[in-house]
Amino acid sequence: MDSDFWIHTVAVQPYLGPGPAGDIYGPSQDVLGLWIDGISVTTEAGGEQLAEGSTFYCDRSNASVFPPKTKVTYNGRTSIVDVAHDYDGATILDDVSHLEVILK
Repeated sequence: MDSDFWIHTVAVQPYLGPGPAGDIYGPSQDVLGLWIDGISVTTEAGGEQLAEGSTFYCDRSNASVFPPKTKVTYNGRTSIVDVAHDYDGATILDDVSHLEVILK
């Protein structure tokens, strides 16, 4: 993905693991990328429910900053990393290298 698309800055607090008083996060750092708001539909035992989710795209060099459970804040709203996909551009399916961060 061309860096011309990196128009948003998010604050990232990497998840470091559990601690005696709760989860531990690293210091906040800014990452430049592209934020896309989205909505996904999930179905639970009690019926259908809407769940908001977003995706953040950035350079692959940031992969180590986005382990699962990491806090990502954009426009005052904090989301949690579900998973990050590292696309290296090696196949036709991921022809442009980038990191795709799925948030919940």
